[in-house]
Amino acid sequence: MKNLGIIILIVLLGVGIWHVSQNDETNEVNSVTTENTTEQVENSNNEDMMIESESSISGTTSYSIQKEYFGQPAETVVGTGSDIDGTVDYENGMLNANLMIATNSLSTGSDGRDDYVVGLIGESIMAEINNAEVNFPLNQEIVVDVTIDGTTNQVPFMLSGNEIESGISLAGSGTITLSSFGIERPGTTGVYTTSDEVILNVDIVSS
Repeated sequence: MKNLGIIILIVLLGVGIWHVSQNDETNEVNSVTTENTTEQVENSNNEDMMIESESSISGTTSYSIQKEYFGQPAETVVGTGSDIDGTVDYENGMLNANLMIATNSLSTGSDGRDDYVVGLIGESIMAEINNAEVNFPLNQEIVVDVTIDGTTNQVPFMLSGNEIESGISLAGSGTITLSSFGIERPGTTGVYTTSDEVILNVDIVSS
């Protein structure tokens, strides 16, 4: 009888230890599941915040350049487009912008000429404004970092703009020179050429 009592006690202790072990494993699984769920929710919230902070750009851009025949001004070539992407931020009186203009969207009405322009200056024109101190309504000259075909120059732009219900509106104009970007002026020797100066215009809304 004494031996039987000892065996029963050992069995009961074993069942108790197994039960405690099972509860610990279940708690660990529940803890891991809770942590994963919390992490997924936090990541989802962070993604939503990132999406909400991104700005949307819409508007038009253009360039104009003077064409000359036999040394005389003959035609102003204008290319316009609306394929512009990037961000514009205004906070605490500081304006920052990073814009990319797709050159293959700039149309002059001549496919051959447009293809030639893309080959001449590359697939995009980049424009960047870094920590410019401004107040709205805006009407002042701001230095813009313009990058064409891997070369960046600082170009003064006359900018106007305002804060609107949906965001910020900006319009600006600046003049670059092809030579400052290492670009040879197109033309045919003794017949026609173009001016070195090119006027860039932008008119956008950031929301």
